[in-house]
Amino acid sequence: MNLRRGLFRTWIVLTILWIGAALFISWPTVVRDLAFSSPPRSAEDFVTLIPVPCGEVRGQPSDYSRMEPGFSTAGAREGCYYEEPRLRELWPEYAAMTEDELIEVMHGKLGWTLPEIDPYEHTKRAALLALVPPVALLILGSLIIWAGAGYRRDSQGSTL
Repeated sequence: MNLRRGLFRTWIVLTILWIGAALFISWPTVVRDLAFSSPPRSAEDFVTLIPVPCGEVRGQPSDYSRMEPGFSTAGAREGCYYEEPRLRELWPEYAAMTEDELIEVMHGKLGWTLPEIDPYEHTKRAALLALVPPVALLILGSLIIWAGAGYRRDSQGSTL
């Protein structure tokens, strides 16, 4: 039997077992990724709440709600949340901004930082766990076979 073919077949079997084990171990965290856990929703399903510094509120107290910042930096101020359509009515100077620009401006006024959210965070880690070790083993095995091939005897029996 050819040693290279046998080692390659062994690598294939070990790789399949490794990927299966990595998938089994990682599955509970992968399904919690935002890309898979949140159902697709249309714009009609929810209204965006946008924070405004509570010292700059407009309208009636029933127009907004007070909340402490959940992801703030030191020295951040308390925010009062408005539904996006109502905020645009009360602050016409923001009417031309997109929703993302408006959220960024208002968070900046409060001294809050927006978290970077990766919807595939756990999926990427699971893929690295599942794929990098088998590829590294294949490369290492190939290098060992290649180095070992330099010590073969040629057809006349000489090692040179």
